[in-house]
Amino acid sequence: MRAVDALMECLKAEGVDVVFGLPGGANLPTYDAFYDAGIRHILVRHEAGGGHAAEGYAKATGKVGVALATSGPGATNLITPICDAMMDSVPVVFITGQVRTELLGTDGFQEADTIGITMPVVKHSFMIQHPLEIPRSIHEAFHIARTGRPGPVVVDIPQDLSRADIPYEPVTDVRLPGYQPTTEGNQKQIRIAAKALANARRPIIYAGGGVVSANAGAELTELAMPHASLTAVLTELDEPGPHGADDVEIRLAAHPGAPPLPLHKGASGGELSRVMLAIEVVFAGADPVPTFVFDEVDAGVGGKAAVEVGRRLARLARSSQVIAVTHLPQVAAFADNHLVVEKSDDGLVTESGVTRLDQPARIRELSRMLAGLEDSEFGQAHAEELLAMAAHERDRDWPWEG
Repeated sequence: MRAVDALMECLKAEGVDVVFGLPGGANLPTYDAFYDAGIRHILVRHEAGGGHAAEGYAKATGKVGVALATSGPGATNLITPICDAMMDSVPVVFITGQVRTELLGTDGFQEADTIGITMPVVKHSFMIQHPLEIPRSIHEAFHIARTGRPGPVVVDIPQDLSRADIPYEPVTDVRLPGYQPTTEGNQKQIRIAAKALANARRPIIYAGGGVVSANAGAELTELAMPHASLTAVLTELDEPGPHGADDVEIRLAAHPGAPPLPLHKGASGGELSRVMLAIEVVFAGADPVPTFVFDEVDAGVGGKAAVEVGRRLARLARSSQVIAVTHLPQVAAFADNHLVVEKSDDGLVTESGVTRLDQPARIRELSRMLAGLEDSEFGQAHAEELLAMAAHERDRDWPWEG
């Protein structure tokens, strides 16, 4: 198999279905392999446009973008999108052609030190020196581009090596012992930032692409608070205290036209619970808390919003114990254990007890919560459907955790 055909197999194994590029002499063998590879190629008018298009594709799809260019001026035209992908933490693999190996270092036609030129603005780069290196280098490039802080990776392939025949064996695993990306925030930097914020008189928080990439802004919308807004108000203290030089107050405007009020004054029990649920879901796992208790988290919601509340409670329960007091079947169905508080009295003394429901009793209870009739055939069918949906949601991989 030609090395370029092995390259196509690697791209398909990485889930690539679209690439952006511009052909030239040094990467013509790669373009020849596209003919029957089954990968869509989008021809651009300038290599920089192809690089930026690959960035946009990566941002829009969550996949690793791929851009191709030839040697020399083709590769140097990619410098701006490579630098942009590095600054914006966008996973893109840039595959560049290079002159034949016997011409390297001779100032041959359209030769440029692509690796040296791009070194300051890439996450990593590969200079192919043997055709057998191509498959593993491609898979390693994708792994590095998408893990840790995402970024651009350059793979430079001399033309004669891309045309060589190799015995292709699919790469089933990628192990890079020396590559240990940082996945948690630097506590020292966080403390410095917190101190700077506490000492600021008129702080401005500039939230960029990382916040967008984390999908954190969608949490309140999905929890039936689409127009709610949270603001932080800092009031300078006469003297610095144990928590800094300012008093920090979180204010909530639950809907348009409502004045921002302190959370403890302006938020109902349900609103406060949903705000805290959204915050805890976003930061789940960063600083785990052993147990969360949510009371009235379902106040004022129903239907789809109630299902979203249940989903997020189930997600939070993956890293912590979650206890939720609820009157909504959509929320109760997501629980691993369903408890019912029951009261009884003999005319003189009132007693309360807690009962753990088995599956048949749980179906009857959910039917009662849904329709007020625990023995209703249709109510129980609806309850079983709700439990099946919740079980599926609990077991699946969450998109935002991928």
